Amino acid sequence: MEIQRDMNKFQCIDCRYEEEVPGYVVEEFIWWEEMDEEYAKTKENRMPTLICPKCNGTLKSKKAVE
Repeated sequence: MEIQRDMNKFQCIDCRYEEEVPGYVVEEFIWWEEMDEEYAKTKENRMPTLICPKCNGTLKSKKAVE
């Protein structure tokens, strides 16, 4: 039996690498970032930024990149 998970597409703003990230991972990062009051004042949307596994650049939600 396969478990269906919501997936979010992320793309590196440096090398354009794309990765699908499970929704539960995104939610965990959002929770931690929201604990930082300075981040909460400046964030553009609820999608966190992640580190690109290919170039160590910045992975952003593909919706935010487009």
